[in-house]
Amino acid sequence: KDRLRLDLERIFTWVTAHRPDRVSKKDTLRNVEPPVMKLVCCTSLSRIEEAARGVECDHLQCFDLPSYVHTMRNIPPKHAWCCPICDRPAPLHQVRLDAFAQSILDATEPNVTEVLVADTGKWEVSATEDPMDDASSDDDGPFMPSAPTQADLQRAALNLGRAFSAPAAPPRL
Repeated sequence: KDRLRLDLERIFTWVTAHRPDRVSKKDTLRNVEPPVMKLVCCTSLSRIEEAARGVECDHLQCFDLPSYVHTMRNIPPKHAWCCPICDRPAPLHQVRLDAFAQSILDATEPNVTEVLVADTGKWEVSATEDPMDDASSDDDGPFMPSAPTQADLQRAALNLGRAFSAPAAPPRL
């Protein structure tokens, strides 16, 4: 419970600081990221099983703890035990499980690859991965939905505070 409360406070701080509507004119070149949390580990490229982060990390993204330990054991000591996301030092004794990210992982289907996070701790699915169907008889190839653009994610991030709903599907012709 305490870990989840601390994670929610960190989420609120990060999302609030990175909201596109809070960037002043003097900070127009500042990088504003939409509050997207990927559920795929950047180390193993598979879905995170045990969400973790370094205690010094201030990003939303987590990594898979077993994959991190496996990878860090097999790389040169000069580069070992650094966060795979921000490259800050993250020795094993300074890695913490992320209760918020783990709750999202536990609540979502296995094909969900990322979620959009509001500063309140609410979230919604923003991307899924359809399983590959090798028995497909299509000659056209599989249908690949277009990924949301940066602008789409920023609009959705701004909308999270007002109405927590998925974007409308484009009209079918």
